Amino acid sequence: MMSEEKQSRKQFFQKAAVVASVAAISGSAQAKVYFEQDFTLTEEQKTFLTAYETWLEAFHSYIKVRNNDFYDMENNHRLMTLSAQADEWKPQLVEFMKDEKFAAYYAAITADITKTIANF
Repeated sequence: MMSEEKQSRKQFFQKAAVVASVAAISGSAQAKVYFEQDFTLTEEQKTFLTAYETWLEAFHSYIKVRNNDFYDMENNHRLMTLSAQADEWKPQLVEFMKDEKFAAYYAAITADITKTIANF
């Protein structure tokens, strides 16, 4: 039987391997190809990641307009809609984030879109 320290170390390296393998994926398009082919994720998780990626792209579009016209009321209304949608997803996201592989794909998609927004 493994000591708690050895077990904890083993779990740490397993998590690090999962995160490193997904972090090596550059770009959300590649992340999407990988998560769609990942048989360890459920169809529900894959659907969520696809919807999240679409949501982030819509948010990205919102940011572009906002940077040009902060007072665009139609665009600001879009932000309210996007925010409400994100709030609806929270319970499901909390549950899915318990899966390390899902969390790594989620982080890869987020990082890619965030990098795109930062380059404006």
